[in-house]
Amino acid sequence: MVNNFSNKTYLFVSKKKFIIVVYNNENKVVYKNEKLKSEKTDKLEFKFLKEFLNRNIFEIEKKINQFIKNIFLIIDLDDIYSIELSIKNKLDNVLLDNNSINSLLAEAKNSCDKTLENVNVIHMIIDRFYLDDKCYEVFPNQQNCKTFSIDLSFICISKNILKDFYKILSEYQISIEKVLSKRYLSSFLDEKDSDLFFTAQKILNGLNKNEVFLTNKSLKNKGFFEKFFNFFN
Repeated sequence: MVNNFSNKTYLFVSKKKFIIVVYNNENKVVYKNEKLKSEKTDKLEFKFLKEFLNRNIFEIEKKINQFIKNIFLIIDLDDIYSIELSIKNKLDNVLLDNNSINSLLAEAKNSCDKTLENVNVIHMIIDRFYLDDKCYEVFPNQQNCKTFSIDLSFICISKNILKDFYKILSEYQISIEKVLSKRYLSSFLDEKDSDLFFTAQKILNGLNKNEVFLTNKSLKNKGFFEKFFNFFN
């Protein structure tokens, strides 16, 4: 077997249902299975998740002749919640550019990290931009202003819950590539495109131009904010 560089695996988890889906490099489904939980419970039972993975991981790897090394985890739980934040920067009538927004985003993320030590931010979304109190839905690049501010939403989940997911998947030598909120993904569904997993792929490819993707790439020979955010790449 080889590593799964040409396939993407998605795992959907809720209190009532588990789904696992594998897409090939042509965005076609090559494997899909789901399990509805018969037991009535108001909480996520990780033992059932482990049973579900035991039944499917080997079957997937056998079918695609590749090891699953990374997985995209879609979670539908009440433990995911949103926090809103506004942050403002005073400028000296300068031309707004990528560095201006990146530094402000970094400040906002640092403030969130200090305040919310026990949570992970899984989505960071810019709701609005303000230049001299004028509102914009998209980034107004290359404009002069004296004040610049942004309204942000952080979609968060408890680190303790994620720790359980990491622990279970590590037993199969699988890492979590990205955690996504089902509620957030559902806001992009419509009658023409009602496939949650295909929508997840589009989100990961930059469907929402106002979502900020954090990166942990090396900062050597690069400006800090250039590599900390993929927002303008």
